[in-house]
Amino acid sequence: MAGKKARQLNLIGILFLVLTAISLLSLVLMISVANQIYEDADQELSVPASDGATYESKIQTNSVMKSMLVGMLICSIVLPLICLITGISILRRKSHRSCIIGAVVVALMAFPLGTILCVWSLMLLCDAESRQLFGEQQDG
Repeated sequence: MAGKKARQLNLIGILFLVLTAISLLSLVLMISVANQIYEDADQELSVPASDGATYESKIQTNSVMKSMLVGMLICSIVLPLICLITGISILRRKSHRSCIIGAVVVALMAFPLGTILCVWSLMLLCDAESRQLFGEQQDG
């Protein structure tokens, strides 16, 4: 039974690494979208308002858009890092508690694929036999 749990943990670790690759691809896409929005926002400031909007309201709107983009970019950078660390930790059977915390964070940030993966990994990581697999690596 421990062999089956070990194989499942290996599969989950590999799936976390796959999710890392998918997240990195979305990061590339996010950066290109952010660049385009930044350029459009700067061009819009140079065009006079035809609808009566004031220059200050345009600046405020652009500031909010840029702040949201920065937040999305930060999340797009943090998610692959957490997926990578969690996947490697599961594969190497290091820091059981960190694997659980990483799985919970990924579940919250990567809906729906991350949530499905993390529910399965949490069910497996909270199992006593799986916990022993982490203990064996730490003792040896």
